[in-house]
Amino acid sequence: MQIQCGNGTRVEFMDIQILEDGRLPKTRLAVNAEGNPRQTVRHFHWKKWPDRGVPTNQLAPLRLLNYLNPYERIVVHCSAGIGRTGTIVAL
Repeated sequence: MQIQCGNGTRVEFMDIQILEDGRLPKTRLAVNAEGNPRQTVRHFHWKKWPDRGVPTNQLAPLRLLNYLNPYERIVVHCSAGIGRTGTIVAL
């Protein structure tokens, strides 16, 4: 599947890998922006850390960081931007 953005950028779904017994999907996307080299983006969607809550397993944030370790640049986000994001950035 491919999405064309209004500014000439194309985002293409490449594949998905399910980690942590189905709790951590890792999606790989190709981003083609006009005049720039093609970039590969990996999106980790951690579903088991609820808003305004804590993960059920205290080692889960460290396991997530272990998956992120090979990458030079990462972007962290969540809906509120203060709990999950702050914790991962602080770690």
